[in-house]
Amino acid sequence: MDERERLLRRRFGPPGGVPPPTPRPRRHVPRGPLVAAAAAGLAAAAAGALLLLTPHDHVATGCWWWTATTAGAVAPGDRGCLRGWYRGGASVAEGPTPSDVGVPLAYGNTDSPVGRPACPFRSGDAVVVRYHAVLDDGRTVAVIEDCR
Repeated sequence: MDERERLLRRRFGPPGGVPPPTPRPRRHVPRGPLVAAAAAGLAAAAAGALLLLTPHDHVATGCWWWTATTAGAVAPGDRGCLRGWYRGGASVAEGPTPSDVGVPLAYGNTDSPVGRPACPFRSGDAVVVRYHAVLDDGRTVAVIEDCR
């Protein structure tokens, strides 16, 4: 390399044009936390929808729609919470149609004249009541202990 070329390189840089730009490093986005956040969001949305769709108007204290017994599962001696649709004539059915299985209600024990006041239900209301079941004249009757 002669003196002239050395001076040119010192002044203008090496021959061959502009060197290619150095690539920027790619940013890595972790997918695990994104998937976990999406799953948590879906679970929260499902829980919110479940709570919004659960009947709340006529639910006895300490009872919840999804954990209460249905009318078809009531047997003499049972206690707890009973869910269903109120039918006119004092009975609770498993569904809102007349052909659904139902259990008759009483507002006091069948051998006692003293009972509680009637619950504020209208026919077709979704209800959850606290009850105990008794056998009266060969049929199971749910005696209401608490209602709203």
